[in-house]
Amino acid sequence: MSDDRVVINGYSFPAGTVIPPEVKTAARMGISADAARTLRAQIAIQTGRHPLNGKPLREPRGKTCGSCAHCVDSGARSHKTFWKCAIDRPNWTRGPGSDLRKKWPACASWAERPDPGNAPALGLQADPGNAPELGGRP
Repeated sequence: MSDDRVVINGYSFPAGTVIPPEVKTAARMGISADAARTLRAQIAIQTGRHPLNGKPLREPRGKTCGSCAHCVDSGARSHKTFWKCAIDRPNWTRGPGSDLRKKWPACASWAERPDPGNAPALGLQADPGNAPELGGRP
């Protein structure tokens, strides 16, 4: 029994493994997977598509992923923050392939973040956090 393997850019994968497109691009171009992902994102934006989900960019432009209500921290227990799109949660990975950049132009699903001052009007609970006047820690 032989274990056929595919070697790309110095990495060995079992035969039949689905190779991420950025790894294939990196191998062809002789660049890192991160550089290939950045290049792919730039091309998507230039062609009017969102780099993460492929949706059309929001019109009129000017809003970014970072100002969207769907931009959330993945909650990974780490010293870093990994920004993800809550709409795309079923496709989250434990790697950079599903991370979003807050500076990217917003997609057509962009939604206004609720104003924390309007939380009671929206039926939301105010987060006391470190505010003692709201019952938080002093």
